Amino acid sequence: MSKTFCQAPWHDIHIVTDGGFQGCCVMGAGPTSGRLKTDGKDVTIADGLNAGVNSDTAKSLRLALMNDKWHPECIRCMDEEKAGMKSMRNFYNERWEKRFDYDDAVAITDADTGALPDDHVPFFYDIQLGNLCNLKCRICGPALSSSWVPDEQKMKGLGSKWRQPIAPSRETITIEHLGGKKYSYSPDPFAWANSDLFWEQMSEQKDKIEHLYLIGGEPMMIQRHFKFLKECVESGDSKHIVLQYDTNLTNLPQKVMEYWKEFKTLEIGFSIDGMGKELEYMRNPVKWDHILKNIHKLEAFAKENSNVKLTDSVTVSVYNILHILDYIEWKVKAGKYDFDYLWQRHGKHFGVHPLHSPHYLNVRVMPFKAKREISKQYIKWQKKMNDWIDSIDDYTRIQDKKSLRESVNTYVDTWISFMNSEDSSKHMHEFWSFTNDLDVIRDESFADVFPDLNELLSDYHEKPDWWFLPTERFDKE
Repeated sequence: MSKTFCQAPWHDIHIVTDGGFQGCCVMGAGPTSGRLKTDGKDVTIADGLNAGVNSDTAKSLRLALMNDKWHPECIRCMDEEKAGMKSMRNFYNERWEKRFDYDDAVAITDADTGALPDDHVPFFYDIQLGNLCNLKCRICGPALSSSWVPDEQKMKGLGSKWRQPIAPSRETITIEHLGGKKYSYSPDPFAWANSDLFWEQMSEQKDKIEHLYLIGGEPMMIQRHFKFLKECVESGDSKHIVLQYDTNLTNLPQKVMEYWKEFKTLEIGFSIDGMGKELEYMRNPVKWDHILKNIHKLEAFAKENSNVKLTDSVTVSVYNILHILDYIEWKVKAGKYDFDYLWQRHGKHFGVHPLHSPHYLNVRVMPFKAKREISKQYIKWQKKMNDWIDSIDDYTRIQDKKSLRESVNTYVDTWISFMNSEDSSKHMHEFWSFTNDLDVIRDESFADVFPDLNELLSDYHEKPDWWFLPTERFDKE
């Protein structure tokens, strides 16, 4: 078996917010941001729901991953595995090893071209339902959140170079579908998520869907998807579908909760990167009290419905690298969640994964001084948690002491390793430019919310001299 084999290019349909196809959900760090292309052009949903299966990029991915090679677009998983972390590649392979394996892949794949049979239909649908969102998280941007657009324009007005671009608009695309019926996609690159065309294609294939993963933007704001869930329930297809969400937990419509009960399994990952004022700073304009209320609401729902699994989906960046320890400790000691340092969805209820992009928010951007101090604090926290584990008499509600101790220790070891695996501190000025400009726009203060981290990074606070030179010089830098 190939050491780089990953199941994703065989059974994953991943649609990004602007309607393009990507090799998988973590492939955005590669040379072409993981976009599936044919003849050098992006493949989009306007080409059909299954158009990405035999795209040039997908075929090259399969050939590389079957033959012990890392594809250039797979750099994120490669980096995480080098640091001792479990990657999304590991997750795919472990989750579906009984459903599909390397031998199955080889059997249906053309060894010369990487192509799959024309009638091959993937069973995992990983869909980012446009960029409509009510939050403007600091680790996000306008391509993933519509609420980010006004701030992006304000940052442009400040002369900031560290804004995330909006996906380019396109001309209206009209295609024939469903027996000659014609539909048009809007020039708005994000409008497809509410289009009848897309959801009718989904309806045609709902009997083939085994796992449906809905992300955003914020999926709970896409009203059209409620109708699709209803269709699945009425047709009985919900009984064979694992329905999974990543949500910001600001909105839990009663209507959707009624549909959820009818699916084979419901997995809800709520994106949460801390508590209190730290969370509110990172996920503006969220309120911690409101999120806590909805956490309790979901916990009650899960208790009443045995098909429901809850996951804290934690993204670690420069902003929360220190304070996330407080959140993890709180959840573990509460005794309600398994703790897992891995990016893993099945059988575990606590997922922690590193932010890779934008690069200036990746924890590897921090200078040596900060990494050294944070490493010390992680080791100190590790001892505190192990002492607590030793002191408890009965922890069988979650897992045995040995497993919990191993999870804590592995978490600390892998995060110290990942943080120190690359020195990207030359980009710290980008972190400060982005953070300071956004603080001005939002009337917030990084120093007030994170005084300890601000002190650790203070040596790199000042912008370099060339910052104030003309734009031409800036671009060269």
